[in-house]
Amino acid sequence: MDMLQLGIDEVVLFKSQEISFTSSLWGKGDGIITLTNKRVVIQTEKGFLKKTTINHEDRIENIKIYEGNPQVIMQKVSFGDNPLVDVYFRDNQVTIEFYSNRKDAKEFVYQSCKLLGNPEKSGMEGADSTKAFAIPGTDKLAKTLKGTIATFKDTFANVAMVSDSCPNCSGQVTGYKGKAAKCPFCGNIIKL
Repeated sequence: MDMLQLGIDEVVLFKSQEISFTSSLWGKGDGIITLTNKRVVIQTEKGFLKKTTINHEDRIENIKIYEGNPQVIMQKVSFGDNPLVDVYFRDNQVTIEFYSNRKDAKEFVYQSCKLLGNPEKSGMEGADSTKAFAIPGTDKLAKTLKGTIATFKDTFANVAMVSDSCPNCSGQVTGYKGKAAKCPFCGNIIKL
């Protein structure tokens, strides 16, 4: 691929060799993504024998910002799937699939949000942060367990054992405080 021509005050902040993209303006393709302090550039090659490099690019300031949040968003994907990042420009939406690894996708999101003046809104504290990403399926597990906590309340709570005498035969009945128990001598059920 051809070298990326940088402006005098332009520097490369991020580059990934293995991506594919789908864009509302640029179509689909595979290539290299480069993030500079001025623009996002995706380079692709066309042609069979004589390859030509095509630069698809948009300026950083064209990325939409909603309620202080830059619209560079990492999608939730299943374990083992390649990470996807959506970038919403004023006139274009690009979904980028990072083949290399999740770290590259997170770095791209972090650097983009940092450029737009709001790195904490990226949902990360740095490129190596994993706080923004839970193990896939944990949200379903949490919703399932939410309704069953009352069932296991006695298991998780520190419930005291108490003893009381049976009003029928005066035998000693032992159990959990506030629960019903059966007298072992006469079979009478009492609340402790």
